[in-house]
Amino acid sequence: LNAEKLRFFELHGSKIASIYRDGQAQLINQAFQEIINIIKRNPHKIYVFNLNEVESMLQSRNKTSGDNSTDASATSTFMDNLEKLLADYANVILIGSSNNVSGVDHAIHR
Repeated sequence: LNAEKLRFFELHGSKIASIYRDGQAQLINQAFQEIINIIKRNPHKIYVFNLNEVESMLQSRNKTSGDNSTDASATSTFMDNLEKLLADYANVILIGSSNNVSGVDHAIHR
C-alpha cells in the first residue's frame, strides 16, 4: 500500500453529537455529502475515517433513560448515511474508538 494513496480523517463523536442536540441534523447530511465529493474527486485513494468517542454519537437506541428520541434519531440518521457511504464506496474504511463499548448501538459493531 502506497502512503500517497491513503487519506486519513478524524471525526469527533462529541462534536457531531452536539450538532444534533442543537437541532441541526442537516449539517451531518452535508458533511457526508462533502465526504462523498472528496472521494469522487480522488476515487483511487483509500479513505480511513476514525470516529473518536463513537459512543457519544452512536448511543444505543435501546436506552430507556433521558432524551432517547433525540439520541435514537441521531443514531439512525448517522447510520443511514454511513451505510450508504460504505455500500457505494469500497475504498472507505471506518474505525470507531470508544471507552464505553456497551453504550454504543449494536448496529455499529458490524
